[in-house]
Amino acid sequence: MPTELRRLVSGSPTTLFYGPAAAGKTNILISLAREFCVFGKRCVFISTEGTLHYDKIAKAGVGFGNVEFADVVDFDVFAELLLKLSSATVFNYVFIDSINALYRPIATRADVLSKYLFTLAKLYNYSLRGGRVVASAQVRVGEDGELEASGFKLLDYYFDTIFQVNFEGSKRFIRLEKPPNQKLKVYFRVGDEGAVFY
Repeated sequence: MPTELRRLVSGSPTTLFYGPAAAGKTNILISLAREFCVFGKRCVFISTEGTLHYDKIAKAGVGFGNVEFADVVDFDVFAELLLKLSSATVFNYVFIDSINALYRPIATRADVLSKYLFTLAKLYNYSLRGGRVVASAQVRVGEDGELEASGFKLLDYYFDTIFQVNFEGSKRFIRLEKPPNQKLKVYFRVGDEGAVFY
């Protein structure tokens, strides 16, 4: 993993990776979990996409002994789990793949926006107490024709560091977008062990 990417993610209380389907967001989170969740650091990896990708984790090899896994497919259960997690800083890292997957299909429900805001605020509060939050987000095409994460304005408010994950021809890349005064673009491929950087 590139040193600058590792430094940015480990130094940020909240980090978001957003991009289109199959760009490699899940593989990046798996690689980060393997990298950061060693040497006594406790982590939780929450999947909201209907599958926890156990096959990818098994192929990624060793390094997940300090990681607990949860597969959540209901928004209310997701919000409840995040509320429980935020009550104590038990985990050094909380990985969420994807932070907005369960929100998108029910975003028009009257009670959902306030609950989504509440969960984001709880996660941010968790990060202020020393825990780190690393999440992926699904995207849509915005009004300007650019890719944006669903609920991006809310995510932009609560996430300190934001990366776009996308394709450039046949290559995949991660590009730092926030904070805007820093620049980073790295290329990677998806391998059995997760994201493999060039």
